[in-house]
Amino acid sequence: EYTYLVGTESGFARRFLDESLLPRLAQVGGFHIFHAEDLRRIAPLWLDFTKKVRAFAHKEPDVFYQESMSQLKPEDAHLVPVRKKQSMWHSEMYGYVFAAATVGVTHRVRRDVMLYPGYEPFLGRAPPILHYGADYTLGRAYFNKMNYQQLRLEECS
Repeated sequence: EYTYLVGTESGFARRFLDESLLPRLAQVGGFHIFHAEDLRRIAPLWLDFTKKVRAFAHKEPDVFYQESMSQLKPEDAHLVPVRKKQSMWHSEMYGYVFAAATVGVTHRVRRDVMLYPGYEPFLGRAPPILHYGADYTLGRAYFNKMNYQQLRLEECS
Protein backbone atom coordinates (compact mmCIF):
# COMPACT_ATOMS: atom_id res chain seq x y z
CA GLU A 1 0.00 0.00 0.00
CA TYR A 2 1.26 3.43 -0.89
CA THR A 3 -1.29 5.58 0.87
CA TYR A 4 1.42 8.19 1.32
CA LEU A 5 0.97 9.11 -2.38
CA VAL A 6 -1.61 11.66 -1.26
CA GLY A 7 -1.12 13.66 -4.46
CA THR A 8 -3.49 11.21 -6.13
CA GLU A 9 -6.28 12.65 -3.98
CA SER A 10 -5.11 16.10 -2.85
CA GLY A 11 -5.49 17.96 -6.12
CA PHE A 12 -1.78 17.68 -6.97
CA ALA A 13 -2.56 15.38 -9.91
CA ARG A 14 -4.72 18.09 -11.50
CA ARG A 15 -1.51 19.97 -12.29
CA PHE A 16 -0.57 17.16 -14.71
CA LEU A 17 -3.74 15.32 -15.74
CA ASP A 18 -7.12 16.07 -17.20
CA GLU A 19 -9.95 15.84 -14.67
CA SER A 20 -11.42 12.84 -16.50
CA LEU A 21 -8.33 10.75 -15.68
CA LEU A 22 -8.34 11.35 -11.92
CA PRO A 23 -10.61 8.38 -11.10
CA ARG A 24 -8.00 6.10 -12.69
CA LEU A 25 -5.23 7.10 -10.28
CA ALA A 26 -3.87 4.37 -8.02
CA GLN A 27 -1.65 4.58 -4.96
CA VAL A 28 0.86 1.99 -6.11
CA GLY A 29 4.61 1.53 -6.07
CA GLY A 30 7.33 -0.87 -5.04
CA PHE A 31 7.21 -3.49 -7.73
CA HIS A 32 4.91 -4.25 -10.63
CA ILE A 33 4.26 -7.25 -12.82
CA PHE A 34 3.43 -5.98 -16.29
CA HIS A 35 2.20 -7.31 -19.55
CA ALA A 36 4.91 -6.26 -22.02
CA GLU A 37 2.44 -4.25 -24.11
CA ASP A 38 1.27 -2.29 -21.07
CA LEU A 39 4.85 -1.42 -20.20
CA ARG A 40 5.52 -0.30 -23.79
CA ARG A 41 2.57 2.10 -23.51
CA ILE A 42 3.43 3.32 -20.01
CA ALA A 43 7.23 3.72 -20.21
CA PRO A 44 7.56 6.81 -22.44
CA LEU A 45 4.85 8.66 -20.53
CA TRP A 46 6.31 7.50 -17.20
CA LEU A 47 9.58 9.22 -18.05
CA ASP A 48 7.80 12.30 -19.40
CA PHE A 49 5.58 12.69 -16.33
CA THR A 50 8.52 12.06 -14.00
CA LYS A 51 10.45 14.89 -15.66
CA LYS A 52 7.44 17.20 -15.34
CA VAL A 53 6.86 16.32 -11.68
CA ARG A 54 10.57 16.79 -10.86
CA ALA A 55 10.64 20.13 -12.69
CA PHE A 56 7.64 21.30 -10.69
CA ALA A 57 9.18 19.97 -7.45
CA HIS A 58 12.37 21.95 -8.06
CA LYS A 59 10.53 25.10 -9.15
CA GLU A 60 7.94 25.06 -6.35
CA PRO A 61 9.40 22.84 -3.59
CA ASP A 62 7.10 24.06 -0.82
CA VAL A 63 3.94 23.68 -2.93
CA PHE A 64 5.13 20.26 -4.11
CA TYR A 65 5.66 19.15 -0.52
CA GLN A 66 2.30 20.51 0.65
CA GLU A 67 0.32 18.88 -2.17
CA SER A 68 2.17 15.59 -2.65
CA MET A 69 2.94 14.49 0.92
CA SER A 70 0.79 13.85 3.96
CA GLN A 71 1.41 16.60 6.45
CA LEU A 72 2.97 16.00 9.82
CA LYS A 73 1.47 16.69 13.20
CA PRO A 74 2.73 19.90 14.83
CA GLU A 75 4.79 17.93 17.35
CA ASP A 76 6.66 16.29 14.44
CA ALA A 77 7.59 19.58 12.76
CA HIS A 78 11.30 18.82 13.30
CA LEU A 79 10.94 16.05 10.68
CA VAL A 80 9.85 18.41 7.87
CA PRO A 81 13.34 18.75 6.30
CA VAL A 82 13.68 14.97 6.11
CA ARG A 83 10.17 14.59 4.70
CA LYS A 84 10.87 17.21 2.04
CA LYS A 85 13.85 15.15 0.89
CA GLN A 86 11.72 12.01 0.91
CA SER A 87 9.10 13.72 -1.22
CA MET A 88 11.62 14.06 -4.06
CA TRP A 89 11.85 10.25 -4.21
CA HIS A 90 8.14 10.18 -4.98
CA SER A 91 8.48 12.09 -8.25
CA GLU A 92 9.16 8.90 -10.17
CA MET A 93 6.26 7.14 -8.45
CA TYR A 94 3.89 9.94 -9.41
CA GLY A 95 5.29 9.77 -12.95
CA TYR A 96 4.33 6.12 -13.12
CA VAL A 97 0.86 6.61 -11.59
CA PHE A 98 0.06 9.45 -13.98
CA ALA A 99 1.30 7.49 -17.00
CA ALA A 100 -0.68 4.38 -16.07
CA ALA A 101 -3.83 6.46 -15.62
CA THR A 102 -3.27 8.13 -18.98
CA VAL A 103 -3.06 4.82 -20.88
CA GLY A 104 -5.78 3.14 -18.80
CA VAL A 105 -3.71 0.48 -17.02
CA THR A 106 -5.36 -0.64 -13.81
CA HIS A 107 -3.76 -2.30 -10.79
CA ARG A 108 -4.38 -5.19 -8.47
CA VAL A 109 -2.67 -4.52 -5.15
CA ARG A 110 -1.59 -7.59 -3.22
CA ARG A 111 -1.02 -6.86 0.45
CA ASP A 112 0.54 -10.26 1.10
CA VAL A 113 3.56 -9.90 -1.21
CA MET A 114 5.52 -6.90 0.07
CA LEU A 115 5.89 -5.17 3.42
CA TYR A 116 6.67 -1.51 3.91
CA PRO A 117 8.07 -0.25 7.25
CA GLY A 118 5.40 0.53 9.80
CA TYR A 119 2.82 -1.81 8.28
CA GLU A 120 1.64 -4.96 10.00
CA PRO A 121 2.12 -8.14 7.98
CA PHE A 122 -1.06 -9.07 6.14
CA LEU A 123 -2.50 -12.41 7.30
CA GLY A 124 -0.06 -12.33 10.24
CA ARG A 125 2.95 -13.60 8.29
CA ALA A 126 5.92 -11.90 6.70
CA PRO A 127 5.73 -11.43 2.94
CA PRO A 128 8.46 -12.66 0.56
CA ILE A 129 9.54 -9.09 -0.34
CA LEU A 130 10.60 -6.28 2.00
CA HIS A 131 10.49 -2.77 0.59
CA TYR A 132 14.04 -1.48 0.77
CA GLY A 133 13.16 2.17 1.30
CA ALA A 134 14.15 2.32 4.94
CA ASP A 135 16.13 0.72 7.75
CA TYR A 136 15.38 -2.88 8.57
CA THR A 137 16.48 -4.79 11.63
CA LEU A 138 15.50 -8.38 12.14
CA GLY A 139 17.29 -9.98 15.06
CA ARG A 140 20.98 -9.21 14.46
CA ALA A 141 20.50 -8.57 10.73
CA TYR A 142 20.41 -4.94 9.57
CA PHE A 143 19.78 -3.54 6.08
CA ASN A 144 19.60 -0.04 4.63
CA LYS A 145 19.73 0.57 0.88
CA MET A 146 21.88 3.65 1.36
CA ASN A 147 24.72 1.33 2.42
CA TYR A 148 24.76 -0.10 -1.10
CA GLN A 149 25.37 2.91 -3.32
CA GLN A 150 28.01 1.04 -5.34
CA LEU A 151 26.01 -2.19 -5.58
CA ARG A 152 26.59 -4.11 -8.81
CA LEU A 153 23.62 -6.41 -9.19
CA GLU A 154 25.06 -8.10 -12.26
CA GLU A 155 27.87 -9.49 -10.10
CA CYS A 156 25.44 -11.11 -7.67
CA SER A 157 27.89 -10.88 -4.77
